[in-house]
Amino acid sequence: MGKTERILLHCGKVFDGIQERYLEQADILVEGNRIVQVEQGIPAEAADRVIDLSDKVVTPGLMEIHDHAVGYHNENVPAILNEFLLKTPTYRALGILRHLNELLEHGFTLVRDCCYVERGWTCVDIRDAISAGIVDGPRYVVCGHSGGIDGGHTDLRQFISDPDVQPVAQSPNLGSGAAHFQKWVRTEFLHNVDFIKFHIDGGFATPHDDPEHRHMSEEEIQAIIETAHSCNRKATAHIYGDESARLAIQHGVDGIEHGALLSPETYDLAAEKGVYIVPTMCFFDRGVFLDEDELSRVPAYMAEKYRIKHEKLCRSREALVRHIENGTLLVGYGTDLGAVEPMLPAWREYETMVRSGVTPFKALKVATSNSAKIVERPDLGHLAPGKLADIVAWDQDPVTELKALRSCAFVMKDGKVVKEGERVYKTGPRL
Repeated sequence: MGKTERILLHCGKVFDGIQERYLEQADILVEGNRIVQVEQGIPAEAADRVIDLSDKVVTPGLMEIHDHAVGYHNENVPAILNEFLLKTPTYRALGILRHLNELLEHGFTLVRDCCYVERGWTCVDIRDAISAGIVDGPRYVVCGHSGGIDGGHTDLRQFISDPDVQPVAQSPNLGSGAAHFQKWVRTEFLHNVDFIKFHIDGGFATPHDDPEHRHMSEEEIQAIIETAHSCNRKATAHIYGDESARLAIQHGVDGIEHGALLSPETYDLAAEKGVYIVPTMCFFDRGVFLDEDELSRVPAYMAEKYRIKHEKLCRSREALVRHIENGTLLVGYGTDLGAVEPMLPAWREYETMVRSGVTPFKALKVATSNSAKIVERPDLGHLAPGKLADIVAWDQDPVTELKALRSCAFVMKDGKVVKEGERVYKTGPRL
């Protein structure tokens, strides 16, 4: 076995993921895939290789923990689905890998995928191939399919008029009754997904439902959560309304995805019970700021939902920001965006948080150490001795420049340099 390489990073400013301040002119020494020192003045002789980041801001690798690597949030949802669902699983897998590597090159070293839109479990194979070093990519956390009722928010058939395409969109996650959903959770467990996600409420992106209408019965909600826990998996729920959130919390749900219409009292209850929130705030900017240019880019039914829910969206966001600032609620970083978007906007959540009143260091904590807690990775999200070496650097300072996360200058994942300036290194097959 060869000698383990030691890499020394000479940094300008370091945000360690925990302390809400910078360590100035600090050095980070990495040996293998672990951080061994974070302090000022580490001599160059301590390392085999020195990388100069002295004019950069260095942070832990960011985490996108509500992504749809095979997504459908797009200005022309039906056209995308009709085309994409007719592709082979191999084609879809290549699309996922391209999307994941774009995220990695933009500083996101962990991605949590919140719904896979086909019958198989290709996402699990991709996760395992990345972990084994067969292909490049960020750390990939997957839920498999997201459970929901026939005709509900997760049923893609409501977008599709072509009868030849509709059966392709039918997945085992759709159905009714506690027994059905118990079997569905156990099937996902059989295929070794990382967590269980299910849809209790409607949504903004689907045409036939209200985001606050509860689709699942209490018995179905209870069955999913209890079965997930019996399989040693966390259960997280797509929820907007108070009624659904309170029922899910009552039955022990671990997390809430979105929650954009929750009342301050329900946020307080989630905080009291230790339930995390991944709010995907940027996805609801259209409804908070009512930018007519932005509203014109989405289907008319979605724009109308945003207008109707505007006041609730604003009140809910104000309550959420207070919790983030006070540190009373565990909040994660997610965008609800996917591979079919015309650009890569994973930085949008940071900008939305800061525009909404979250201080920059708090927003960076959401994207690093907070999200690491949600995905149960205590070895990530914190630049400290013994932690895994997922480290990124930025040309501009995110604390003073709102758009700084649009320009990632350096990426290290698991102790390996992925990106340095304009150069991107590939260790697996190039896709």
